[in-house]
Amino acid sequence: MTQLHYVYFASFMVSSAFLNGLLEGQVPWVRVLCLILLFSTFVFASLYHSLKRSIKSKDSK
Repeated sequence: MTQLHYVYFASFMVSSAFLNGLLEGQVPWVRVLCLILLFSTFVFASLYHSLKRSIKSKDSK
């Protein structure tokens, strides 16, 4: 994992803690669904950013 992935992972951890606090009184499946959606968003953002950086580095060579 690169430093970029660690940054996305850390931001996911902070965001999920905040989201759990907001959804304190909800049923568990709503919390799980929100965490899955949040995690998939961070994964796709991380992959997109990595792909964009690799394309940019190949173009500069």
